[in-house]
Formats: sequence, structure tokens, C-alpha cells
Amino acid sequence: MINNGAIPPEICRFFSIGKSNSLLVKGPPGTGKTIFSLQCVKDLQDRVAGVYFSTRVDARSLYEHFPWIKEQIPIENVVDATKNIIPKKVDFTYVIDYSSLPDFLKGLYSITHRVSQQQTPLIVVDSIDALAANVKMPVEEVCSMLVNFAENMQSQIIFVTERHGTSMIDYMVDGVIRLERKFIKNRLVRKMTIEKLRGVEIGNPVYYFTLQNGKFQYFKNFQHIIG
Repeated sequence: MINNGAIPPEICRFFSIGKSNSLLVKGPPGTGKTIFSLQCVKDLQDRVAGVYFSTRVDARSLYEHFPWIKEQIPIENVVDATKNIIPKKVDFTYVIDYSSLPDFLKGLYSITHRVSQQQTPLIVVDSIDALAANVKMPVEEVCSMLVNFAENMQSQIIFVTERHGTSMIDYMVDGVIRLERKFIKNRLVRKMTIEKLRGVEIGNPVYYFTLQNGKFQYFKNFQHIIG
């Protein structure tokens, strides 16, 4: 009943049609935004190499919770922006000065340029809201500059946000998906809605999914989940 391909086929096609597509992943806390973003890196490993900028978890926690992602996002491609005051027991994590957006972009350029020598970088910004707050700029302006950055570097990019409704950043990116969780008949149901994917025909705009074992997997026969 669960598809082994994990992420929906529309998402795979979206990232295969160009080298600089931008995807916004939005939803309330706990809906699976981070896991979905990491699963994209995992499932697209034949064509991309992951770069993970995190304000949520440090590198050690990332590998503890998601050990399956370490090969696709090695430690040198993890940008730890958690500002954890406790020393981290890892050999190395990349440190970027993100007190200003120009400094952040310089640091991100050095990582992305290195990765691009081997494969197309897929940058995960988790989250765009926290990054904007750190550099003290409107989230829309930060998003616009990062979209341009990805285009210039011929890199794919995923933005994670906890904004629920439609905002200006929805119009700045090439694709938007919304994740939700709710209880139906005393069962927790997780739902993905594909709001737009530029250049891709959306055969199925709604997918129900599970986060079992810390991985994103969608259901083929999702009618049975709510039936």
C-alpha cells in the first residue's frame, strides 16, 4: 500500500525539468516539512547533492534522527545555524556568518560552488522565516534573493516555512506544497496538497502520507485512509 518511491512522481518531475527550480514547503509544526525536504534529497540522489541549512537541529541531531541522509548530505554540507551554546560532538560543521544577508550568501556560495563541481546542488533552507529574522530583513526579500542565487548557481532550492496561508513568497517560487495533519475518526491523517508546480502537469493534487520510521512515504490507495 505504501509506495517505495517515497515522494510523489510530480515532485520528481518538477526537479528533473530544470537546474534551478525553487519549492516552498509550508505547514504547521509537526506536519513533516523537514522530513519531506530531506526525503527529496534522498530520492533525487542520482541527480543532486544536498546542502542543508538548519535553524532547527544541529548536525549531530540531524544524523541521530535521520541516519539515512548522511550519505546524501555529508557533514561538510550541513550549515548549522542553531546557535547551540553546548559544544557539538561532531568532527566538523560548516559555519557561516549569517548576521547579514551578504555575508550569508558569500558563505553559501563557497559551499554551493564546491558541491556543483560534482552534482547539481539541492539547497534546503530550514527555515526561511528564521533566516530572515537572523539577517533582520523581510522574508519576501530574503526569498527573492535566494531564488536569484539558485538561478545564478544553477541549483535547486527548497524553502521550509511555517506560514499556513498564501503569502507573497508563494508567487516568487516555482512550486508550492502544503502539509497538514488532522484526526479523522480518531486516526491521525497526514495530507499533502500540491498547490503549484511550474512546468509540471499535476495528475494528483492531493496525497496522504506517513512519517513512519522517520521517512516520508505516500500512500498509493489513499482513499482507504479516509474511507
